[in-house]
Amino acid sequence: MNTYSDDQHGLQQLIQDTVNHFVSPNAQVVEIEEQPIKRGLQAEEVYRHKVTLCDQNGESIVFLVTKKAGLIERRVLSRLLSQSANVPFHLTYDLKSEQSAYICMQDIDHHTDYGNLNIGNILISFCEAVLGREWVNIGVGTLNPYLLEK
Repeated sequence: MNTYSDDQHGLQQLIQDTVNHFVSPNAQVVEIEEQPIKRGLQAEEVYRHKVTLCDQNGESIVFLVTKKAGLIERRVLSRLLSQSANVPFHLTYDLKSEQSAYICMQDIDHHTDYGNLNIGNILISFCEAVLGREWVNIGVGTLNPYLLEK
């Protein structure tokens, strides 16, 4: 079974490719500081990365997250990004395999303390967002607000 440390080279390349695709096509990753994040509900390893880049404009820093994700999660994220939904940018090499595969995504809340989150409110917000997107996808239009009453 592969562990995170066994996949280091592949993850470094995934981080570099994510940076080149979404941040700057000429940027080179010069340093990666990683920090594990508490395991998710599916017990997959999740890592936060502070990535130092260098390009023609000098050095800059971006924050990324890497984790293994199932096929459904990878496809949903890819679909939402292709629809210009408000989701973090992300890259994966595998949108076909049933097995979990690594994904590298923008860390939009690198200051969040995941140990103190209100999971109930987050799940409600997530369901509202997904339900609203599905209504748009099937052509109904915008989500009717009375469906979101708590």
